[in-house]
Amino acid sequence: MPSVRTVVGWITRHPDTLTEDEGKQLKAVLDACPELERTHELVRDFAQTLARRTGADLPDRISSGAPKVL
Repeated sequence: MPSVRTVVGWITRHPDTLTEDEGKQLKAVLDACPELERTHELVRDFAQTLARRTGADLPDRISSGAPKVL
């Protein structure tokens, strides 16, 4: 099992920078933990907001993610 630091690194890095092995390990971790899978989705969504510079949508994204329990 990878360390917490390693998993956080995988979640917060751009998906294209993960090696094939890292991608497989991340998938295994996310498959084992639905809360972490949801966290991963929220991080990806936020990263896309930053990359696309659609900050005006941020309040809606925050309220859509906030009620869900992580």
